[in-house]
Amino acid sequence: MNVVTSPNKTYYAEVVDVDQGALGGETVVYVYKSKNTDLFFLCITKTPQRVYTGDWGEYKTMQTEWKNDNCLLIDSNEYTVDIW
Repeated sequence: MNVVTSPNKTYYAEVVDVDQGALGGETVVYVYKSKNTDLFFLCITKTPQRVYTGDWGEYKTMQTEWKNDNCLLIDSNEYTVDIW
C-alpha cells in the first residue's frame, strides 16, 4: 500500500492492509532491511520486522515517516527498528 524509505536508505517500511473477509482484517507495518547478503549463488534475505498492527482500513489516515535511521514514527508514536 505504502512504502517509506529510511533517511540513510538502510531500511524501508511497508504498510499493508490485510483483508480477511468476514473476519474483518488488519493494517500491518513491516520494516525490511534494504540490502541483502549476496554470495554469488545464494542470496540471504532477512525476515521483516513487524512493528505495528492496527485496525483494517487504518492505512487510509495513517501518517508514517522516519525520525532517524532506527526510529519509525507511526501517527506520532515511535517504533524502534532492530534488524540484524
